[in-house]
Amino acid sequence: MTVESRQWLKYFSPTQSRRPAVLKQLLENHLTTSALFWGKAYDLLEYIALPISTANFEAELALLCEQGFLQKTAQGMLLTKKGTKVVQVDLMNHAQFGMPAFFHGFDWKNWEKMFLLMVQVASELSYQNSNYFVIANDLRTQYRFKEWLKKYGKERLLSEVQTSLAEFLSQEDPKLATLFCEQLTGHNQLGKTRNQLATIYDYSLTDLEVLWLDMCSRYAQFLLTKGQALSELVHFYKRNSLLSESNQKTYELFLAQKKLTEIAKIRGLKLGTIQEHLLNAALLLADFPFAQVLSSKLTSELKSFYGETPILEWDFKTLQATLPDISFFEYRLYQIERIIQDGVRT
Repeated sequence: MTVESRQWLKYFSPTQSRRPAVLKQLLENHLTTSALFWGKAYDLLEYIALPISTANFEAELALLCEQGFLQKTAQGMLLTKKGTKVVQVDLMNHAQFGMPAFFHGFDWKNWEKMFLLMVQVASELSYQNSNYFVIANDLRTQYRFKEWLKKYGKERLLSEVQTSLAEFLSQEDPKLATLFCEQLTGHNQLGKTRNQLATIYDYSLTDLEVLWLDMCSRYAQFLLTKGQALSELVHFYKRNSLLSESNQKTYELFLAQKKLTEIAKIRGLKLGTIQEHLLNAALLLADFPFAQVLSSKLTSELKSFYGETPILEWDFKTLQATLPDISFFEYRLYQIERIIQDGVRT
């Protein structure tokens, strides 16, 4: 079992069967309403768009099942006792993402280009050197950086890069901070490759990749929190809302107290699409106003009907036979609200 394959184990549970297809959709940022619902039920939404390769996902899971780390069930896959022990060891001995949820709505690839560029330019400025080749050959990145530099100036760049990096890295493990910095290019220093670092420090390439992505993203979050001029460079790559642009437009009309049929007419979309947008919002946002759709009477009827039945065992067809006026949209929205309030029993 390789480090690459064993990384999948931590996304499974020893008590709750989980469908691998849901995890793959979340990681690949294919956010259907169904994937989001089951991701919420599995407590996996924080891993949306996590930048890890799923190229060999199915084959690696099949091998983990053969080796007894995962067990197939009718509902998906369970983590075995053998797999649980591996997860416990890996959480202690292998790199983990400290803020995985930050990658949702974060264009980390282009942020990486900007980050490397601003560090290199600041380093050369500190030595008053203007004769060098920039490592970022992406024209859009260069344009955005030049516009920022025109607005704030070289002294501001040098000051904020030095102070922010020093403060950020002072909170990190010294060895990990060194690994991070050795990948940066600056004055008379070319950043080391992962292969070079793996040889020097005896780390796996997978761990080095996770460490780099984790620290790059957390530094971006650190800059946003500080709110200084450098945070403007991060804002180019971090979406303000967890919702897609179309979902966000629907949600804003909903918050403006528009009826769903009216929203559908304004947006030129089917009512079912509008309902899916709102289900997505309920799954992704912390402050969704459920009461705007679910009346106290409706909530009481649904609570009485399902009683103590585990949330994921509810059946809409059975509900329809008794309470035909309740729509699937209302049923699913109430189910989401209950998952948020009560969690999922496994």
